[in-house]
Amino acid sequence: MKKEVKRKKYGGRKKGTPNKDTKELRERITELIDNNFDSIQADLEALPPEKRLDFLVKLFEYALPKLNRTEFEAIVETSESDNTQPKTLADWYDANRSNKVV
Repeated sequence: MKKEVKRKKYGGRKKGTPNKDTKELRERITELIDNNFDSIQADLEALPPEKRLDFLVKLFEYALPKLNRTEFEAIVETSESDNTQPKTLADWYDANRSNKVV
């Protein structure tokens, strides 16, 4: 098996150069939102709170950069008589996740 020799790259997009199609699409979406803002606002206010939040979260994905998820664990010390309290943040989350309003 021959070892492939890497060639020097010529042409093409330089690293960090934005894609023209993506840039144009983002500009069109921004223009669409700007031109229909009052209608979008009225529709948003007509939605129930759960759907309104869902819509906003989805919309923010296009406006704000996504952050990497990080793990965080907190250890909560409790007295021996207080065994009902969760010991970690993950335990608290698991215990309260089932109480989610749908």
